[in-house]
Amino acid sequence: MDDFGKRLKDALVITGNGTTNRLAKLGGFSENTAAEWLSKNIAHVDAVRLWHVCDALGLRMSWLITGKGNPTSLRKLSKDEMRMLQIALKMAPRRLEAWLKEGEAELELTQP
Repeated sequence: MDDFGKRLKDALVITGNGTTNRLAKLGGFSENTAAEWLSKNIAHVDAVRLWHVCDALGLRMSWLITGKGNPTSLRKLSKDEMRMLQIALKMAPRRLEAWLKEGEAELELTQP
């Protein structure tokens, strides 16, 4: 599963669940198992546990396993949404958090 761990790490960060402990809770397994899933050398994962994680994060299992297709089953991301996601994935965690807070504060100012 090439880059499975990276896709999972990115998905955890984007959804605000970016810790090994949180992944373990979502999947119902130990932090050691969560750390293995996040490593780049994983050969296989338990399908039921993977389904629980994907369901909790709103991800498609096929995307998490293969990296192909749309990460979410809800809808296809727009060009701007994809750009924002690509930017967010490249940011350091602290910068990402600051960027998100700035965006949230701006939304609060513009809402009636």
